[in-house]
Amino acid sequence: EELRHVTLQRILLLVVFLDKAKIHNIIESSPRLFNKNGMIKSSKEFLAILCRDYLYGVGNVFKQLSQVGVTVSHEQALIDELDFTVSNLAVDLRDGVVLGKLAETISGDKDYSVLSTLRLPAVSRLQKIHNIGYALQSLSSLGVPNLDDIHTNHIVDGHRPQVLKMLWSIISSFKLSTLLDMNKLRNEVYAVLRHNKLRAGKRNATNTPHMSEIDSCTDICDLLLHWCKAVCSHFGHEVNDFSKSFANGKTLCYLIHYYHPGMLELDDILPTLSDIDAVSSLGKKQKQFFVENERKNSHLANMKVTDIGGIPSMFPVTDSYNAPDTRSTIVCVAYLCARLMEVSMEILAAITIQKAFKKFKEKGFGIMRKGAVSKIEQFWIQHKESYFRGPQYQYFEQKREEAASCLKIQKFYRSYVARKQDESIIKIQCSTRQWLALRQLRGRRQNEAVVKIQCATRQWLAVRELISRWTEMDYMHRLNVAAIYCQSLIRRRLAMEKLQ
Repeated sequence: EELRHVTLQRILLLVVFLDKAKIHNIIESSPRLFNKNGMIKSSKEFLAILCRDYLYGVGNVFKQLSQVGVTVSHEQALIDELDFTVSNLAVDLRDGVVLGKLAETISGDKDYSVLSTLRLPAVSRLQKIHNIGYALQSLSSLGVPNLDDIHTNHIVDGHRPQVLKMLWSIISSFKLSTLLDMNKLRNEVYAVLRHNKLRAGKRNATNTPHMSEIDSCTDICDLLLHWCKAVCSHFGHEVNDFSKSFANGKTLCYLIHYYHPGMLELDDILPTLSDIDAVSSLGKKQKQFFVENERKNSHLANMKVTDIGGIPSMFPVTDSYNAPDTRSTIVCVAYLCARLMEVSMEILAAITIQKAFKKFKEKGFGIMRKGAVSKIEQFWIQHKESYFRGPQYQYFEQKREEAASCLKIQKFYRSYVARKQDESIIKIQCSTRQWLALRQLRGRRQNEAVVKIQCATRQWLAVRELISRWTEMDYMHRLNVAAIYCQSLIRRRLAMEKLQ
């Protein structure tokens, strides 16, 4: 009996605790208390069912709990059961629920509610149009530009260009402004231009942006393009936009080499069609060679971007005939610029440390350090062979070789599994398409045969009716019909003569 009391007490404490925690929103974005497909949607219903099935003769449990100052009032609403997972941009944004949640998240205000004003569940088209319109108004009020050209019907119908345009406006309005600071980016462009002037004798700087253009630039995308121009002008490479100028892969390679010369060397960048003056005079094989170089440059840049880390993989392998999308390039370059600007500060700190060390070295400690270095070098030269022959070095070399072989085996096995899956999927798709085509062809043949049989049947019935009518007439009736027909011809002739 005592165990029952303890169990009941803990169950009631748990229900009251979860109810109060959910009402006061102690844990942000807390999960649902009740199952989405369950019958119970409130704390009162749960306690009523608990008393009905397990607490016989207790009576009104809510009245007894209220006497000790305990009440439960949480009810799970339809908004709490919404699923905000997005797997298809053309489908999952149609009802306006995800856009409303996006507006609430972007605002950063807990009291800013959009979902509470939407019509839920959005089943009809009018409800979806209303929800999309209200969500777009909320985004516009938060400062998202270029939403006036986007119609609600386009989002409801899943019009991909309009959906991507809307998402790009949101990204460019919030993400780029938080990712890159305009003043820091402008100062970085100034620093790159000053650095290019100091090294102008080594390379010819072309397509360099003017200071006035940078000062008057208010758009972060334009300022980002000026940064690309300033960096690539150091190598004599022109950058005019975020699409064609990035197609050959050299622009990204130059941006990475400028800040990480040890990670990507200039010798690794292959020549492309932009380096040839007379492209039309090249043969087909030569053009294919340079196009392949462009794809290799693009692949190399993607590898180095992955090594840098913190940058989304949005830049595909491109060439001069397959230029990248402007918007995805801007996002990729913005992330790359943010990461490289951090490296720029590290480089500036390293230069400062080097200058201070050179001054310190000139005061007399340089000679002592040189002597120490020479002693270390002599000791290393004497004991180098014994070190490489040691068992410890051989053990580590063996472990490295084993790790490399394991990685190769894993790589080939994964590629084999992926290839088998792709082949099975392609076979299933081919057989399905073949079956659908045969079924459609059989249906067409059956329809054509039915139409031909119907036409022949109607023709036979009409001929039979005409023959039966003519045979049923007697001789005098036929003469009357012929006389009437002749009279009609004569009257028609006389009428025509009078008209003439």
